[in-house]
Amino acid sequence: MLRGRLNQFVDSCGPAGPVAVSRIVLGLAALLRAFVGAPLLLSLRDPDALRVPRAAWFAANSTLVWVLLFMWILSAAMFMVGWRYRWAGAALTATIGAVLAMDHQTFSNHLYLLFLAVLLMTLVDASARWSIDARRLRGAGTVRLWPVRLLQAQVSILFLWSVVGKLRSDFLSGSQLAAQVGRGLVSISDSVGTPRVMVSLSAATLLLEGFLALALWSPRLRPVALTAAAAFHVAILLLMEPADQLFVFALVMASAYLLFLVPTSAPDVRASDRVASPK
Repeated sequence: MLRGRLNQFVDSCGPAGPVAVSRIVLGLAALLRAFVGAPLLLSLRDPDALRVPRAAWFAANSTLVWVLLFMWILSAAMFMVGWRYRWAGAALTATIGAVLAMDHQTFSNHLYLLFLAVLLMTLVDASARWSIDARRLRGAGTVRLWPVRLLQAQVSILFLWSVVGKLRSDFLSGSQLAAQVGRGLVSISDSVGTPRVMVSLSAATLLLEGFLALALWSPRLRPVALTAAAAFHVAILLLMEPADQLFVFALVMASAYLLFLVPTSAPDVRASDRVASPK
C-alpha cells in the first residue's frame, strides 16, 4: 500500500498552464531580487567594508560580485521566459546559493525562500507551456506534480514555522508589530497604534498564519484562504518596510499560491500528451 501511494505521488500529473504562470511569477521575483540585492553585493567590493564571510575561501572580490550579478540577472530572465529552462533553473539556484553562502550580511529569510522555490520549480516541467522552449519544441499537455506538492508543502512549513517562532518570542505582546507597522507606504494614527490594538493584531496574525498553513489544502476553504493571503500580503506591503523586499516576497508567495489551483490530475488530457518538456 505504501509503495502504491508513493508511486501515485510521483506519477500524478496536472495541467501545465497554471504551473507555467507560477514559473513566470517566480522568475519575475528572482529578477527583481537581483536588483534589490545588488547594492549590498556591490558594497562588499570595498576593501574597508565589514566582512563576515560564511566560508573564508569564498571571500568576495570585485570580479566575483559582477559575475554573480550577471549570472543572476541572465538566468532569472531565461527562467522567466522559459528558455533553456533546466539550465537556467540550475544556474539561478546555484547563483542564489552562492550569494547566500558568500557572507552573513547577504543572508535573508526571503532570499532563502526564493532559493528553495527556484530549486523545486526547476524540477517541474514548468516550461511546457507559455515559454520559448515550448514554442521551439512540442510542449507537454501535463506535468508531474510531485515537485509542485513539495512547493505547496513549503508554504505550509513556512507558516507553521512562523507560528512556532512567534510563540517562542514576545510577538504576542504586540511590541514587534508596534515597531514595524506604520513605517511603510501607509502610516497609522496614534489611536490605532495602541498596545491593545497591537496585541489584537499580533494574535490575529498568529491565527491567520496557522489557518493558511492548513486551509490551503482544503478545496472548500481554499478560496477563503487565497483571498485572506492576498489581503495579508497587501497589508504587509502598505504598512511595513522595506517595500521592495516585501514586494519580492509577495511575488514568491504568489507563485506558490498559484500552485494550489492546479488540479491533482487531468483525465481529459491523453496519456500520449504527457511528454517531458524541452530541456
